[in-house]
Order: sequence, then C-alpha cells, then structure tokens
Amino acid sequence: MIKCAVDVFHAAVETVAESADPSTLRYKVEGSAVFNGVVQLCIMQLPEAFKCFLKLDSTSIKEVHKCKKFPKVQGILKTYLADLIKILQSVASANIIMVFLKHLYQMLPYTQLFSSLTKPLLRILLKLWSTGEENVHIVAFINIFHIATNPTRSVLEMLLKVKSTVL
Repeated sequence: MIKCAVDVFHAAVETVAESADPSTLRYKVEGSAVFNGVVQLCIMQLPEAFKCFLKLDSTSIKEVHKCKKFPKVQGILKTYLADLIKILQSVASANIIMVFLKHLYQMLPYTQLFSSLTKPLLRILLKLWSTGEENVHIVAFINIFHIATNPTRSVLEMLLKVKSTVL
C-alpha cells in the first residue's frame, strides 16, 4: 500500500511539474479533486505508515537506517522525499507551503538518510526562510535548525555554502 500511495503521489507531482512524459507514469492523476485527495492521503497517512512498517517508536525514529525492513522501503522513501521537495518548490500559496513544511518536519529523520537530498532541500528551505510570510519563515527555520543540528551528520558547511548561493 505504501508503494502504491508513493507511486500515485509521484504521478500527481509529475502532472503538476509537467516534467515527465505522461506515458511513462504508472498512474494518471487528473483533476484537482483527485490531486488534492492524493496529496492529503500522503501527508496524513504516510509518516505513520512508514513508522508502522519499520516498527519505529518516537525514540527509535532517529535510527531508521538500523531497521531490518529499511532496505525494502529505501527506494520508495527516497522517491517520495524527492517528490516532496519538488512539490515544495512549485507551490506558491503560503498556507499550502505551511502544510508541506509541517509534513516535511515529520519526514526529516528520513530525509537525513539520503545525502543527495540534503542540498536541494536546504536550498528550498533557505529560500523560503528568506522570503515569504512570517509563519513560513518560522517553520522553514525550524526545519533548517533540525537538519543543521543532526548529530549523525555535519551539514553546517554545506548549509553555509547553500546560504551564500541562495541569499
């Protein structure tokens, strides 16, 4: 079920981004009601679904990579997070950005497992932090702070490099 939800989310993101050939997508998302339903399903259900599948609790969420079942969902998780980053780039409404930033905060323990996603994510978060509404500033900063203070990986140097290119 998780893979199916992520595949449909991927199709929805590609439909909005218009960057992929629709014939290569497994699913076709047409209409705003279907798109909104898919996004809502993923935002509300996937964090808990990943936790449940990996048998994580609030204390073990930082040790996702040690889970026995992690290799089974690693690719699915990376696809979902990459799509989440992509959709965060294309959203203009502050209210919707807030929803995605709050969801991203729930998914940060997973994003930090994929070093290839860190730089694009920081670039978007820094851009949101430097522009937009006050609420967006705050939640973007909380996400940046959470990434920067991760004890398993030092991203401060990368953060400073990205900051200098974005701002």
